[in-house]
Amino acid sequence: MKKKFNGNEGINILAQDYFEHEGTYDLILEQTFFCALEPGLREAYAEKMSSLLSENGKLAGVLFDKQFENEGPPFGGSRDEYENLFEKHFEINTLESCYNSVAKRSGNEVFINLKLKK
Repeated sequence: MKKKFNGNEGINILAQDYFEHEGTYDLILEQTFFCALEPGLREAYAEKMSSLLSENGKLAGVLFDKQFENEGPPFGGSRDEYENLFEKHFEINTLESCYNSVAKRSGNEVFINLKLKK
């Protein structure tokens, strides 16, 4: 990635422990990171994510809406689980079935659009 985007001032590639990262962002897009984390880290993920967002910051992305038979990653989850997890730190603007999933994951994903609570 660093080679591919070398010289592109609009792209900053970071390679570090998420839980150690410091910064402030207006928008964070979630795709596959959450489902790769052990479920026991999800509360820490939500708390850390809330610390990375600016005052009006948003977290948007796609999460699995199913449980997997095999040990993960990926790790699955449900809308109820996500609502309980995220409502502590975020206003939930959207938490609904993802209408534009790729065919292989159709019906098994939810789209989230969360705003940091003030």
